[in-house]
Amino acid sequence: MKKVILGALLASTLSLSAISTANAAIFDFIDLIDNTAHGEKGYTNDNPFSWTQDGLTLTAKASYNGSMDDVFVYMDKGNAGMGICHSGLSSSLQCSISSDDNVSENEVLFWDFDKNITEVELYLKDGNHHAFNDKFEYFDYSTSSWIEAQSVNSKVTLTLSGLNNQIDFRTINDDKFYIGEARVSAVPEPSTYALILAGLGLVGFMARRRKQA
Repeated sequence: MKKVILGALLASTLSLSAISTANAAIFDFIDLIDNTAHGEKGYTNDNPFSWTQDGLTLTAKASYNGSMDDVFVYMDKGNAGMGICHSGLSSSLQCSISSDDNVSENEVLFWDFDKNITEVELYLKDGNHHAFNDKFEYFDYSTSSWIEAQSVNSKVTLTLSGLNNQIDFRTINDDKFYIGEARVSAVPEPSTYALILAGLGLVGFMARRRKQA
């Protein structure tokens, strides 16, 4: 019986490990901007920012005063991250007004993924590229509502109430912020569920074999 229990624990551990490691996608915008050839630049909504990490693809767009025309997702360097520029881009894709490069009043940042997501852990910076310790709002498409969230020492974890592949962000009281990094948990792939079932099948086989012996 001890062997059966040990086998069950082992199978459960393997299954949980598969879920936690296979579905955590890390989007480190600060590292992408500051430490790679990507550098600082903006993206139009017609040709949006898109990045695939750990099997999950993120596509980002933006709006200003309810319009998505001439608004740009902006990747700002210097320990900042992803923000929004609505003042226009230069020929080198730099924001025309250097201070207009974060998520500020009347701006909304839209994120779409190619898989359903369940949780988003954010690391935020304020308008001065320091730790963001204020409130903001995110849109939960499962409930079709804006939800207030509080960042503490730049970090906040958002748990979605249902399965969907979208999440949006905006400020409260114009508390400007950048998203420096995001760790996104996606719904497990079918192969992960297969691994879980295989583990449970192994437990059942061991129990049956023990009983026959």
